[in-house]
Amino acid sequence: MFTPSPRRTRATAGALAAALGLTLAACSDGSSGADPAPADEEVELVLWLQRDEFLPSDSFEAFEAEHENITVRTVTIPAEEQVSSFLLSSAAGDAPDVLMPTTDLWPPLAQEGALYDMTDLLQTWEEEDPEGFANAATGIAFGTAADGVTYGVGMTGAPTWMVYRTDWFADAGIDEPQTYDELLEAARTIQDEHPDMTPFGIVGGRAASPAAKFLTLFYMMGGTQVDGVPQFDSEAGIYLLEYYQTLMREGLASNDTLAWTSDQTRGSFIEGIEGMTMISQNIYPSIEDSLAFGEEWGVLPHLTRDGADRLMTFRAVTALIAGNTEHPYEASLLVRYLAGEEYGLDISMRYQPSLNAAVQENEEYLAQSPWVPELTEYLASAQPLPAHANAAEIYEVIHDMKQEAIGNPDADAAAIARDAQEQMDAIASE
Repeated sequence: MFTPSPRRTRATAGALAAALGLTLAACSDGSSGADPAPADEEVELVLWLQRDEFLPSDSFEAFEAEHENITVRTVTIPAEEQVSSFLLSSAAGDAPDVLMPTTDLWPPLAQEGALYDMTDLLQTWEEEDPEGFANAATGIAFGTAADGVTYGVGMTGAPTWMVYRTDWFADAGIDEPQTYDELLEAARTIQDEHPDMTPFGIVGGRAASPAAKFLTLFYMMGGTQVDGVPQFDSEAGIYLLEYYQTLMREGLASNDTLAWTSDQTRGSFIEGIEGMTMISQNIYPSIEDSLAFGEEWGVLPHLTRDGADRLMTFRAVTALIAGNTEHPYEASLLVRYLAGEEYGLDISMRYQPSLNAAVQENEEYLAQSPWVPELTEYLASAQPLPAHANAAEIYEVIHDMKQEAIGNPDADAAAIARDAQEQMDAIASE
């Protein structure tokens, strides 16, 4: 029977280095032990949820009914704490069988050999359930590391797109923007037409990871990376910083932007205070509760920077198998379920879009989410957000860089980018 467990506390940074060596000693290389457990053996799988919302509506009753000898016990640990908590728990002999950090945070575990190589398990999956395996193709790509080995399967993703008030644009006679320069011009027109409103919303605070919006814009504006390190000391990086500076300098964004979180930007959009902003796709049902898609709001997934090659990236929540699990085959069955159609439809309807192809074509889901067909083409070519083993430290530098540009709109963007790049490169070389 499914059993929830209390939340764990955050691991301390000071113990992390010591835990790493012990963890590696405890982890398997995934080369053996992947046979199913005997049918009469009771298997308990420990699953780390990154949010309570990832618990299926039936609390795994369907999964446990299909696999009568398996029970699932869950622990909720926030995404940003899963890697450090995993290392410490593994060192203490208390690791989960399956965990679910986002794609930009788990590469260190793969690099250090702390995850189970799913190569053989994937082959078994394809043999046992070819249709389910095919529908999970995108998720499998998001669970594959830079070394080409698949350690898990992407379950859900919340790509971030530019949303805008279609009714405001229509009233002002603004054609749908195709480039970021045209979007900037649209913001200026909205400012003239709605002087009491905020044309553009920016997440300027530090509460949210820069991965969700700032880095999405960077790569869509033609940004590049080297070994997972974004290259902000570049045309695209300087363009993005200057873009934010222009919005602040011309009063096109809120004066309180430095303190704004995702809650402020999406709340302001829904309440009719701002005309355009970056919002993650999982929030779109909340927008639809107040505004009608296609009539009052829309999505701009195709925006480009003139002359630049855009790259759509996003983070996926990925179900990964721990390297020291005692039941890799049963853990893989849980990963299949989490990446599958049944769970995917459940989570998509109430929380976050599934990466499962069958869900993307489900009539019930499409009836609730009419924006999905407009995004399908761009999702098909999306890639996992490039990540580095020291992503958390690099993100702090990106926060500093972003906030410096927002707070000093007349500063030299190239100098801001250059200084930040030097810091990021130094962190990457550690």
